[in-house]
Amino acid sequence: MSQFGLFDLSDRLLALSRFGDPLERLNHGVDFEMFCPALASGFHFLGLDLCENVPDAKTIWLYRERLKKKGLMDCLFSIRR
Repeated sequence: MSQFGLFDLSDRLLALSRFGDPLERLNHGVDFEMFCPALASGFHFLGLDLCENVPDAKTIWLYRERLKKKGLMDCLFSIRR
């Protein structure tokens, strides 16, 4: 694994912003803090940085299954502002 330079991360984020990063737009449009109380009893991985490993499809599926077992899926999708 190569080491990042001093400005690599900020340059990469700036380039993504210039191209209209859909995740950035989503982050500005959705108040993700409203999900924290429901997820506090469980486990969550939000706010991953570009230099971190991204969960694979199996990890995300297992996470979803754990949320379902705890009854949090309905709770998360029924949250209103």
